Amino acid sequence: MKNQLINKIYSKQLLLFQVAMLIVLVSNANDNKKLGIVPQPSKVEIIKNGGDFVLGDKTKIFYEDGLKELALFLQSRIQKSTGYKLALTQRSFKGGIGLFINSELNVSNEAYTIRSNKKSIKIVGTSPQGTFWGIQTLFQLLPPKIYSKTIHFGVRWTVPSVKITDVPFFKRFRGMHIDISRHFRTKEEILETIDMMAMHKLNTLHLHFSDDDGWRIESKLYPKLTSVGAQGNRTTKEKGDFYFLTQEEVKEIIAYAKTQYIRVLPEIDMPGHMHAVIRAYPDLGSENDTRKEKKVIRIDEKGAEFCRNILYEMHQLFNSTEFHLGFDEVNLGAEVYTDEEITKFAIKMSEFVKQELNVIPILWDDAFEKGVQNPNYLIHWWRFGKIAWWKDLEMPIDEKLQKLNQPYILSPGNYTYLDMANTSNDPGAEWAGPVSVAQIYAWEPLLDLTNHDNSKDHLAQGIICAVWSERIKDMNTFEERVYPRLAALSEKCWSGSMGKEDRLPWGVYRDEILSKQLERYSVLDINYWSIDNPDKLKRLKSHKKVGKKSAIVD
Repeated sequence: MKNQLINKIYSKQLLLFQVAMLIVLVSNANDNKKLGIVPQPSKVEIIKNGGDFVLGDKTKIFYEDGLKELALFLQSRIQKSTGYKLALTQRSFKGGIGLFINSELNVSNEAYTIRSNKKSIKIVGTSPQGTFWGIQTLFQLLPPKIYSKTIHFGVRWTVPSVKITDVPFFKRFRGMHIDISRHFRTKEEILETIDMMAMHKLNTLHLHFSDDDGWRIESKLYPKLTSVGAQGNRTTKEKGDFYFLTQEEVKEIIAYAKTQYIRVLPEIDMPGHMHAVIRAYPDLGSENDTRKEKKVIRIDEKGAEFCRNILYEMHQLFNSTEFHLGFDEVNLGAEVYTDEEITKFAIKMSEFVKQELNVIPILWDDAFEKGVQNPNYLIHWWRFGKIAWWKDLEMPIDEKLQKLNQPYILSPGNYTYLDMANTSNDPGAEWAGPVSVAQIYAWEPLLDLTNHDNSKDHLAQGIICAVWSERIKDMNTFEERVYPRLAALSEKCWSGSMGKEDRLPWGVYRDEILSKQLERYSVLDINYWSIDNPDKLKRLKSHKKVGKKSAIVD
């Protein structure tokens, strides 16, 4: 009864939020068209005849207690592109840029406001994280060259007079999943990606570091995981160089992500997708897996001991509030275990993570479909509709998640898998695609759920887009797949599912807002899709996807 009451209250609050956002977004559209902020803020007002704030070498950065690191971050970023080393101060705020906290505001701790005029820019967050997102918006209010890593002379660094009030819709997960197993990403590449995530106000880096092609993080307990299991990649198979992150490098990544208010979510995919583990420790292979290249580990006590040990070691390294256990595609290509056996092992490992490590287990929806259902776990939904090997399901996974009141993360392949081709004429995976930036922009994460029940919207914990790397060999390709689709996805993460009438038409968004983001990408030297052929973006129509198919909606 108590849970039902809480759910009703939450649903009413969510409905009120959606109605308020509907009113606000309609009034915001014209003003944000002029500013081009991505993701679009909750409320934007350009002050007419307010004049511009001009950033110069005499500008000061004021900061309240607890915000010195943010002030230093802002100072450093501005100096790189302008050459100005702005003075920091905690004396009374009389002008310049001011960083503040107002924790008494009864909204998300990621909310912020910006008030700017000729004399000052005032950023107020409900927490340091909210103030940080305000700083990210400030960068987008400045000329695009603010993102440059070299000094630009002769630029008039201005900020228009505005009032911005902003708060995210999805608060827990606004993320990007990066597969570093199939093809590796170096520490430096991951750090650069974290910067881009922060630009789009994402808060979770989901690191998929183990799969058939390689184990990519140093283990002190099981050193062969890297001395054997890290050799090669999807292209070179089990030959050539060894690719992995040392534990010190992982610590650097986590520490830097923390400065950008991004948490790192680790994933060890088990008991399938474990060929690299079995290469390193052949005795861990399941006797039931009769393939020449075993991919599934044993799930008896010996296998369970390995999983517990490696989970404990990696948790000590990551110290995350959740741990992703995988459990997808265990029987894909070979019937190794029964559904009951998979479910039993999934629950055993989940309870170890929950009880012994005191963190929340996350599992791909394959485990949920086989019987793992628990309100204290998170299910990671990726299989949309009824296609491929799940075509005979009784009901689509997203419908079942709502029906059984199971908390979940949204990663439907037909909207969030960025390894898919951008269009039918582009390279990339195809099983759920192509997936264009226009199609993502048309997506309504909650309203498009199968038999959507708005009283169950609270079950959706956020969105994580996935960058699987089977066909992504290098960062040049990574950028072509990710950008500008990440811009559209950030709109879904930040604004949620508000309905088509609340959105700018695709053509307007593309020409007025996304175009400004592309200018920023160019300054950052990002190899975004369509950079060499802008007409490709112009030719895109806004489509609502239905499975792999689509229909024009505006």
